[in-house]
Amino acid sequence: MAAAPLLELEFYSIKVGKAISMLRDRRRWSQDRLAKASKIDRSTISQIEAGRNCYILTIAALLHAMGYDWNDYQDIIETL
Repeated sequence: MAAAPLLELEFYSIKVGKAISMLRDRRRWSQDRLAKASKIDRSTISQIEAGRNCYILTIAALLHAMGYDWNDYQDIIETL
């Protein structure tokens, strides 16, 4: 029975990654540009966009670097 919450978490992580990728694409930014603006390693950004390493503070820092807020993020998450 413990597998269901893990599957939900994995599904949510994938949605988080897609949302960050979509917001980055809206700005027409590369991962390198986002890494420089957010001071977060490009490899971490790549992991997030792949649905791994989705820590809330990291997501907040990426959103802030791109000039987005939680409302923009939530709008994307709801469409996925």
